[in-house]
Amino acid sequence: MLPVCSYVDLGWTLNNGQRGYLRELPDPKSDLTSEQFRTYDTWTQRYERDGINQDKDKLIDEGTNGLDDDGKNGIDDPGESETQPPYNVPLRGIQVIIRAFETGQQQLRQATVSHNFTSE
Repeated sequence: MLPVCSYVDLGWTLNNGQRGYLRELPDPKSDLTSEQFRTYDTWTQRYERDGINQDKDKLIDEGTNGLDDDGKNGIDDPGESETQPPYNVPLRGIQVIIRAFETGQQQLRQATVSHNFTSE
């Protein structure tokens, strides 16, 4: 039997106001804290090696510089990273919905493509 998958928009909130997996606000270090701008980023360590000072302190790329800049938890620990992915969880699936409205004929056409990335 195949697992049941459901898809929701990023930032979707339950009727009782609770939030859960991929429903929270993005990580503040991602610099995407607006309620209006939600994105999932597959992420790369390139952000920590780009020569840009994302956290606007005096250090550049301190998450990958080979030093224990904060004096805690060892060299290049996660606390030293300049930025974080908006949602630091693996992507389990994706669904893309494309809708086209033909105004002349008053018709709506829709195509949906879904893919589950988890293996059973």
